[in-house]
Amino acid sequence: MCFLIPYRSADGLLRFYANTLQVTALSVGYRLAPEHPFPAGKEDCIDVAEHLVDHPQLYGGGSGKLLFMAGESAGANLAMVTTFHLMRSRPEHIIQGLVLPYGNYSIALGLPSMVSYDRPVLINHDIMRNFVDVYTPGWTAEERRNPLLSPLFEDLFALATASPTGKLPPALFLCGTNDPLLDDTLLMSVKWMATGSEAVVKIFPGAPHVFNAGETEIAKESFKCEAEFLLDKLSRIE
Repeated sequence: MCFLIPYRSADGLLRFYANTLQVTALSVGYRLAPEHPFPAGKEDCIDVAEHLVDHPQLYGGGSGKLLFMAGESAGANLAMVTTFHLMRSRPEHIIQGLVLPYGNYSIALGLPSMVSYDRPVLINHDIMRNFVDVYTPGWTAEERRNPLLSPLFEDLFALATASPTGKLPPALFLCGTNDPLLDDTLLMSVKWMATGSEAVVKIFPGAPHVFNAGETEIAKESFKCEAEFLLDKLSRIE
């Protein structure tokens, strides 16, 4: 059984998921902008995911099936976009769960919590604008609403309806209230639930972006939520 994380440096996360679930956990060292703008990073994640789906015997014998995906911030975006791609390219393969801390699901950056954010805590609108400009150089706001890079604009109902289960994979959304990406989580999770799919939402009052770093009480609570969610999904697999 496999767990895929679109993340360049994730040793701690890999150990957490591997030890908690007793699965093979892998991360993707995807290409980064500005040297490699969109769609390079997305294509790297999709290539790895399709390889895992097509060759499960290479990762844990016959049980090496790709079960879960996770990603933080931009990695949550890539995990979601990759999952949607698999739902179309490998519809018979069912992802059992997604873990999505403080994800960025609209790189058009027009949501209220992003536009109005004026606190110098890790990221703000100007910092995110710089990231977006090197990821999609010269793109307009309308072009950045493309669902291939802004999954908030994806047709979730069509994806769910076309799935063998009739639903999107179960998803755990986590975010702090002191994060400019809060509205990304709130809107994406509600759209997820509106399709009849399972979305568990955990909001941490006062927590900033990357609130789960270190040994803080909030970080411990966050990882406890993840473990409970994932172990529950693992227990339901026949």
